[in-house]
Amino acid sequence: MLKFLYGKPALAFGKSVCVADLHIGYEFALREKGVRLGSSLERMKGELVGLLDETEAERLILLGDVKHSIPNPEKEELLELRNFFSTLAERAELVVVKGNHDGNMEAVAREAKVFPSAGTVVDGVGLFHGNAWPPPEVVEQEWAVLGHSHPCVEVEDAEGRRMERAWVVGKADVKRLCEKYPKGNPKLGLVLMPAFNPLVGGYPLNKGAKTGMLGPFLARGMFKFADAQIHLLNGVGIGKLSGLMKKGDLK
Repeated sequence: MLKFLYGKPALAFGKSVCVADLHIGYEFALREKGVRLGSSLERMKGELVGLLDETEAERLILLGDVKHSIPNPEKEELLELRNFFSTLAERAELVVVKGNHDGNMEAVAREAKVFPSAGTVVDGVGLFHGNAWPPPEVVEQEWAVLGHSHPCVEVEDAEGRRMERAWVVGKADVKRLCEKYPKGNPKLGLVLMPAFNPLVGGYPLNKGAKTGMLGPFLARGMFKFADAQIHLLNGVGIGKLSGLMKKGDLK
């Protein structure tokens, strides 16, 4: 059974905690544009250790885009990454499903078991980053989980408008899924994970940003977005995506 962890873009199942899109080193990219921020690595590392303690999980799964720089990281970023992995390896088994930013991850994450971005299955849950087609076994499970798209919604209240990271939970389009994967589970449930790093932004799903849903699995209509349920990180369900959008926005 999948469990969304209150207030955090993290998912627990079996003996695992799963997060996606940490983009470690994003601050270095911002620095090149003249924006100077302190490193968020220590904060994220502390949050992950806290989640492992809270859930008593034995395994931490990083579902792609662990690092931000696509080629080999520069020296400062590499040192941060190696410190990150060595610290967390003392607390849990580490599993990395590579994302499109994770070139040479095998050399960077020496303490982790590294899978290609096509994905794998852990404790009966299909896992893939989203930038590549998953193998058949991923979509033959009861649930498949993916990252990559940084889903958000734009909300408005007395304090004004703001972007909130969000979970997207729905079903596969059976016809399209089974055309691509003859043995795919026709009852497959899909979870689109929000980015763990709050600095990287996201796609406002309720503002017609379907074009932001990158990757072949989403772009080819495998996910029934109109019927997908949207949940904020605080657990509040705000309804189906189709009900949050203006007529004609959802394509």
